[in-house]
Amino acid sequence: MHQSTVAQVNSGKAVGEKSPCAGSSDICYFVEVSEFRFKRPKYDCESGFWFCTGSRWILVCTPDDSEPLSPTLTERGVKVIAVPKKTDKVLTFLFPYALVRQPGNNIEDFRTFNVDEEITIGGMKLKKGDYPTRFTDAEIIIDVPYY
Repeated sequence: MHQSTVAQVNSGKAVGEKSPCAGSSDICYFVEVSEFRFKRPKYDCESGFWFCTGSRWILVCTPDDSEPLSPTLTERGVKVIAVPKKTDKVLTFLFPYALVRQPGNNIEDFRTFNVDEEITIGGMKLKKGDYPTRFTDAEIIIDVPYY
């Protein structure tokens, strides 16, 4: 599943919707930051699972035959991928599973993804709520509905 996650999520693209990407390219967004805490601001960035910093999401168009984008954890930072599935009005977030093993993190913090405020990413306004996570050997996966 890891090698084709972005393509699998994008396979549900709605026919006829105008895409910012040409042809049959997949649409996804990513953010890569060096000082990033995946804790909730609501709890002074000490617990929970959410973004505890301001950041900018970047649109990426990937041709169907390209290598899939994947979330990564490096010495410099973290790359998080967000893939819209327009037919279901869901934005799927892909985090590197390696976050769970970082000092100060606990797997319990990652079992629920908390959207405390309705932020907008690429024109999609996320719905506030608590969302369950799924784990693979390489990724933490969360589906968040949007308006």
